[in-house]
This record gives sequence, C-alpha cells and structure tokens, in this order.
Amino acid sequence: METLKGTQWSDAEIEKFLAQQVEKRGRFSRHPTEELTHFKRVMRPFRRVTFQLSRLNSEATHTCRSLVDEQGAALVTDQNHRFLLWRPRYVDLDTYEDEADIHLPDNTDHVRTAIDEMVSIRWQGQEQDDELRPKLREIQKDPLAVITMIVPRQPAGLRREEKMLEESREAHAYVIASSMITNSTPKDIILSYELGAQVLVETVVAQFTSISEDGERWLFLEMADSTSLTATMKAGSALTRIAGLYEGFREAFREYHGI
Repeated sequence: METLKGTQWSDAEIEKFLAQQVEKRGRFSRHPTEELTHFKRVMRPFRRVTFQLSRLNSEATHTCRSLVDEQGAALVTDQNHRFLLWRPRYVDLDTYEDEADIHLPDNTDHVRTAIDEMVSIRWQGQEQDDELRPKLREIQKDPLAVITMIVPRQPAGLRREEKMLEESREAHAYVIASSMITNSTPKDIILSYELGAQVLVETVVAQFTSISEDGERWLFLEMADSTSLTATMKAGSALTRIAGLYEGFREAFREYHGI
C-alpha cells in the first residue's frame, strides 16, 4: 500500500525524545508530574481527495488536492474539530509501496459525510459574505455622519449590526480555514470532489501516566516529512488534540491498534 516516506528514527531515539516531553512542575527543581508508560509505532490511513473548483465570476475550472484522516473521520463529529483531520502539506511528499499485509477498515461513508458537510458550510459562508455586505452597508449608512460621531446609535441598531458582524466573521473564518485545509483559496467554489487511494502515515503514539493522581496523556508523532523529532511532534499535534477531546477516539484507537 502507498505509504508516505519519513526519516527512520530508531526506537531508542524516539524513547529519549519522548522522555524529554514529560510534564514537570516547579520553578527551579522541575519535578516530573507524570511518567512515560509506553509508546508504539502504528500505520494510520489517510485518503487522497481531489476537489474540482470554479473561481467566482469565472467559467474556468481547476483542481486542488489534500489528504484527510480516514480513521478520524469516523469519530470526530464537531465541524471545527474536523479541520484537525486534514493534512494539506502531505500531498506532494514522496511515497513508497509497503508490502506488508495491512487490513484497514473502510470508512469511505464517514469521509464523504465529513467532506459533504464541510463543502455545504463553506458554500453557506461564501453566500453569506455576499448577502451580509450590502446589509451592513445599509445599516452603516447615515446622512448625518458627523452627528453620529457625537450622538450614539440606537441600541437596537447596534445589536443588529454586532450580530451580523459576528456572523460575517464566523462565516469568513470558516471559508479561510476550509481553504487552508484543501489547498484552495477563499474565492474558489468547490463544485465536486473525488476520493482517491488510501495512504498510510507512520505514527508514534505515546502514553504518559500521572504520578500523583489517576490520569493519562496521549502524545502523537507523525513521521512523514520529519526533519526532526520536534517536527514530528508538531505534525502530530492535531491528532494529540483530537485524542484529548474525544474519549471515543482513544477507545477506538486502543481497540484497533492494541494500545
């Protein structure tokens, strides 16, 4: 199966790096509050996605590509959290064919649901920008502009304007974020998409256990395009965040990968 290449760090190097990530307390003595329990290398599936795009006020079409976490798509439900599933930087990385017999669950339906909902909200955001702009201009029009600098507007008008401004900001932020994860621009309209092949990404999952109280912390390293182990931790920070947010993700990860 197609697998992203990455630096081949030894287990000893990884363990040494993870030991340095133990959380500590104290200004000077820095006593550890947790200990590294264990870590494991696993192969995680992503899906290639190709989007067909059209520019605003243009008939021409073009494409962009990205990768989405297939396993996470089945478990992450919040639309904003789903941004953490995408890896736009992995699109052009080198790959190799892994001959190992790896059986992966088919989460195609979950992936399609996540993408369909993202595209739908993006469309709404792009439409809302155009709809709100003239409304805001209408509210902000005032023939007595000089007077309004002295006499404040009526509270009802201010509340309406603040509400629309907030809605506009949220819609615009979603369009910007969805552009970043899909390698598109805010002016691109997604017409359709096509799911491509599964791609494996080697991932290290580490578990830290609290010393003084019950509790654990998960940390992920994604080994693709790893110039340093610090870079792999940064690449895995989205997965670390998801594991902290979703207990169901941790449970599914334990069951499937034997953690």
